[in-house]
Amino acid sequence: MVFAMARPTKRSGSSSIQFKQRVPADVKHAARGRRVPISFAAATPSDPPISFHTTLGEFAKFSLHTPEPSLAKERHALATTQLNRVYEALRSGPRPILNEERVALSGVLYREIVEMMREEPGEHEIWQSVEQLHRTNTSTPERQERWLGETVDELLLKHGIITDDNSRKALLREVARAHIEAAQRLQKIAEGDSLGDRG
Repeated sequence: MVFAMARPTKRSGSSSIQFKQRVPADVKHAARGRRVPISFAAATPSDPPISFHTTLGEFAKFSLHTPEPSLAKERHALATTQLNRVYEALRSGPRPILNEERVALSGVLYREIVEMMREEPGEHEIWQSVEQLHRTNTSTPERQERWLGETVDELLLKHGIITDDNSRKALLREVARAHIEAAQRLQKIAEGDSLGDRG
């Protein structure tokens, strides 16, 4: 399969270099209107990482969030890799996700949440409230869908997976559990316990 090639370009009136790449013809109908997550590492240690969504049409178009040609080239290659993963998933179609993979995927979210807040977790009472918030909003399948449905869809696309309804519902349950466990872990970290993270 030959993928559409593109180069970083500048949009009139913007200092940031733009990404524009034609969506492959064999997946353009399945891809049209799909929101796809794109993420870039921080440019410097003092900068935050960059994450956003782009909606696919005839083209994938978005800012590379830098005016620097060398960094834009790196981000262009990274974005192309992330988009190609989505296109391959669309070509392959839905597949089931077994328990081991569901646990691994939810573990990715758990670690992201804990690592993001580990250095400055705040007061443990905050995480008690967050835990309760997650419990309340994931107490039924319908609430799980409203609370975490978009998060699960983003997680699947990041890993190049399109799945069936039953597997997605099961992953929703695992992701809900991961958020609760992350809040519990951050309560302990806020109290000075830095050991015992989820595997």
